[in-house]
Amino acid sequence: MNHGPSAATTGDQACSVDALRREVEELNLRVTVTRLVAQDMSAYVSADEAKIKLVVDDVLAKWAEDAPGTGAEDFWRAYANRVEWADLNGGDEYRVEFCPPPGQPFDADAYFGAVWADHCETLRLGALLRHSASRSGWATAG
Repeated sequence: MNHGPSAATTGDQACSVDALRREVEELNLRVTVTRLVAQDMSAYVSADEAKIKLVVDDVLAKWAEDAPGTGAEDFWRAYANRVEWADLNGGDEYRVEFCPPPGQPFDADAYFGAVWADHCETLRLGALLRHSASRSGWATAG
């Protein structure tokens, strides 16, 4: 006569519940980061979903590597500062390579659009390189 679940079944269920909890936490983090990224950079990339996804995936990968204990909003702010400003610590100096020549008017939207377009292209090319290397059997870092 069976009077309840076996210890093995109970252990399997606990592992399954733990895995589901981790999956829900990861999904919640992805939703939070996607909201932050889309909110802050949509105007600069014409709400291009592919570019937003590239940045979200990179933010999540870097967050997992560098600062899993940091809140998503704080980590996103630091990530965006490293992309947008010359000072990697989030200073307020513009990146010269995206500024107009001296004497021409500065357009903040054009500046941030160029910065994010360049960053997205760098991420896209990096993904292509990793994919190509994995298909050819070459190992790559990152």
